[in-house]
Amino acid sequence: MKTTIVQGNVPQDVKWSPEQLVSTLTLYQQLTEQHWDSQLVVWPENAVPAFYHQLKDFYIDPLINEAQQHNTDILLGLPVEDKNGQDYYNSMMVAGQDEGFYHKRHLVPFGDYVPFAWLRGLIAFLICRCQALCRGQSSKAC
Repeated sequence: MKTTIVQGNVPQDVKWSPEQLVSTLTLYQQLTEQHWDSQLVVWPENAVPAFYHQLKDFYIDPLINEAQQHNTDILLGLPVEDKNGQDYYNSMMVAGQDEGFYHKRHLVPFGDYVPFAWLRGLIAFLICRCQALCRGQSSKAC
């Protein structure tokens, strides 16, 4: 199986900036287009700095369609909001011939969540908007 791993190298200090979103999405689209001859293209964890539901119609669905045309699957990292609107996951999504999600189960303190609620106010400047990510379950579907 021919597999390609792409890395956009988006600086962490601008990654979650709304002004950077279109640039980041375009970058990963262009990196992927260079490798349509691969069966699988892998993006990094949280390569997409916006929630799945925010991008589904105008970015994810067209990406899936293009991947299907090239018989390529894309494994991409992005945050996912659960249907209840209260739970958020650090997820990997497969897009292409199949579609599915994996929600990260082993969360990293201060990376995926703040372990002590009282600390959130003290270190708010360090926390992205996904500060309260939930641990994924093996059978949980999005």
